[in-house]
Amino acid sequence: GVINIVTKNGVGAKPGGRIDGAFGSFGHREGNASVAGSNGPWSASIYSNAIASQGYRANNEYRQYNGVGDFRYSTNEGSLYLNLSADDQNIGLPGHRRVEPILGINKMVTERQGAFSPYDWGAKQGQSATGGFTRLLAPGFELIVDGGVRRKADQSQFFRTTETVAGMGARAATDTTLTTGSFTPRVKIDSTLFGLPTKAIGGFDYYRASYDSDRPVALG
Repeated sequence: GVINIVTKNGVGAKPGGRIDGAFGSFGHREGNASVAGSNGPWSASIYSNAIASQGYRANNEYRQYNGVGDFRYSTNEGSLYLNLSADDQNIGLPGHRRVEPILGINKMVTERQGAFSPYDWGAKQGQSATGGFTRLLAPGFELIVDGGVRRKADQSQFFRTTETVAGMGARAATDTTLTTGSFTPRVKIDSTLFGLPTKAIGGFDYYRASYDSDRPVALG
């Protein structure tokens, strides 16, 4: 899955917060909390979310936790900012439903909510940190420098056990990590040059990624 949370920064905001929740069928529960505020040139906003659900089928339980924090210092000449985020997800993988008309088997009808793989699961964790600053070089000329690090880790475990085969022996697993770093300085122009209105952006993007993926039989 992909999590993309965009939060408002706390620039100019009065101190305040919000807490809300929701619930639904199949044991669905959700909670959200946020707080934001500013004091002079300083501002901050923090958001967190938690979701839990038993799922429609057996071995279909889902858990998700995530949070984002945005911290800024702003003046007329420029600004500094730091954005931090983290997330954690876990889900059971129930597999398919057996349909074999020749054998008289149709689990989509007789056991729709069952699980072919009662113990398989997947998980994901993510962390990121992005920071940067802006600086007004001259009227209409602004320097913008951003950089950050993002890490994503995925794991999954599959067992020999199915609804037709007993035993808890591990069958296969995955353990993958992707780390990406970035540095993106640029200059933004919004001015009049040689009597003509001019808008332009110039700079460069540098990215470096590290990828590692193991395929053991069982996660150690």
